[in-house]
Amino acid sequence: MLIESKFDPDVGITLNVNGLPTLTTDNRLLRDGLRRYLSQRFEDKNTL
Repeated sequence: MLIESKFDPDVGITLNVNGLPTLTTDNRLLRDGLRRYLSQRFEDKNTL
């Protein structure tokens, strides 16, 4: 996903006013890929 979207962390990410990392470029391929990846993770769900 990072290679496909040509993500450059020196340019494409910054900290917002709350100190959280934020994407600074309009890289929709990266944004959508991150959303898909995070929605598939299960370690944060409270299910048995």
